[in-house]
Amino acid sequence: MLGSVAAKRTWALADGMVYCLPVRGLLVVVLVVPLVVACGDAVIVQPGEGGADPSGTSTGSTTTDTATTSTTTAPPSMKLCGVGQPPCPPDEYCEIAGEVCDAQGTCLARPQACDDDCPGVCGCDGEDYCNECVAKGNGTDISAGPCDGDAVEYAAVAWPGGLDHIIIMKANDTDNTCWRIYVDGPALGTYDIDAPAPWGVGQIVVSTDATNCLDWQQPLQGQVGTTFVATGDITWQVAAGMVYPCDLTIDATATFVSQPPGNLTISETFSAQSIPVVGCI
Repeated sequence: MLGSVAAKRTWALADGMVYCLPVRGLLVVVLVVPLVVACGDAVIVQPGEGGADPSGTSTGSTTTDTATTSTTTAPPSMKLCGVGQPPCPPDEYCEIAGEVCDAQGTCLARPQACDDDCPGVCGCDGEDYCNECVAKGNGTDISAGPCDGDAVEYAAVAWPGGLDHIIIMKANDTDNTCWRIYVDGPALGTYDIDAPAPWGVGQIVVSTDATNCLDWQQPLQGQVGTTFVATGDITWQVAAGMVYPCDLTIDATATFVSQPPGNLTISETFSAQSIPVVGCI
């Protein structure tokens, strides 16, 4: 027969374990279980390292490391430019305060994207541009008012031979410069300027003197530069029964690969439509 238990029992309760109290008159051995056990209507939680909050709210903390990626853009050179100064690097333009061109300014980065609005502005290179942003994207600040139509003049001539040529000429009286672009046919061309097949741009020359620029039979005056890269398009239509076009359109840019001589700028833009071709046959 079982009787009441009068002797005392002692033991150590391991961390994280629970127990139930003995029932009167019986010796009840209770299996010790971790964390939470129901004894009657009571819930006993043994405090311990990493125990869960019965409310369901975590008392721990979580640390999240967030990697930050940054893009570094080279700042503009901020070099002095303009009158009496060397030209800006190829990816910059000369910012001159007050919409004037005959002054000194600071080299800033060329804008990479512009709006499509086209009120028309005159660049310090004597070229017409849709807006100020487009002008600066082409490497030039703007001047006040429209461009002088007589400051820049284009001409073209057909020159037959064993290798046929069309010479496109640009005289800039404001900058006192002269450019000549030789389109040869049949030829692949040496510049990234597209022309109607089988023609290609074989040579581009520039001079620091606009004297006799549009007379293709006259040699160029002043210092002559020939080392640069060029991109763009030359387009024309040849009438039935003709060999040469009687007019052409050019939209191109030439950029020196090193410091240009004299009064030449690092980059030059060619933009003209329906240039008459003298000698078209």
